[in-house]
Amino acid sequence: MEPDPEDGAEPWARGWRVQVAGPGGPGLYLVPAGQGPGPKILFVSPMGGCAADAAWLQEALGPEIPSLAYDRAGLGLSDPPAPGTFPEALAELAAVIDRVSPKRPPVLVGLGQGGWIALQLAMARPDRVGGLILVDVPPSDLEWNAAAARGLDRATSTVRLTLARIGVSGAVAPLSSDPIGLPLAAAEERRAILATPQHHAGVLREAADWSERADVIRALALPDRELPVGVVATTRAGSPAHAAQILAARRSRRGWIATAEGASLQDLLGPRRGQMTVEAICHIRALVH
Repeated sequence: MEPDPEDGAEPWARGWRVQVAGPGGPGLYLVPAGQGPGPKILFVSPMGGCAADAAWLQEALGPEIPSLAYDRAGLGLSDPPAPGTFPEALAELAAVIDRVSPKRPPVLVGLGQGGWIALQLAMARPDRVGGLILVDVPPSDLEWNAAAARGLDRATSTVRLTLARIGVSGAVAPLSSDPIGLPLAAAEERRAILATPQHHAGVLREAADWSERADVIRALALPDRELPVGVVATTRAGSPAHAAQILAARRSRRGWIATAEGASLQDLLGPRRGQMTVEAICHIRALVH
């Protein structure tokens, strides 16, 4: 189901700009791909990510599997939140689902820390989630280098924001390379996004929210045992971090686990090792009725 221009959707870049929460809300950038029966695949991008991050995966799924990626408010090509407000990623994801897949719960694919948003929705609104796939999602109950990583993310985004604001595109360009191996149009879109002040301001807002989100996840129970859950883990098999990464799939009666030890999230989004993610999506999708 593509957004309907008659329902207020506007063609934009590779996809559509849509006000999913009704008039007055921020316009979100949605990128649909594929047509066909069965549940839609809905990608939830990593912290500070954008719809372009999932472009290789959408293409690899083929034309007969419907999928959608989107930019959260304030990131990528989506509008920033209203002045004085903080975007609520959980409510935003629910609104996207209600708009693009109102009759059939989609399969959520959480990429990196975007998996925390997908997990929250699976626990808060299980009726709106048909299946769940977690790709290199950091465990919320282990702080292995998490504080250092968040600090580096904030520092990098602050530098990029400053450079973008003063229009030093030559300095920003080397920081805006394509580590994934995206299709050309998506790679160009991603590079353009990473040179904009708005995106990096949004990244800094998100970075401030992840610690609190991890606390929320730790306080909640795991998803229902009947929910099909797939995990693509990147930590060493047998380690405490690996056990935490795969916990949701181990608990599911229809769980599926793959381990790409030592891989990065970027590897799992593109041609290097992205086929593992595609296999996880196809496996879990086949279990969703």
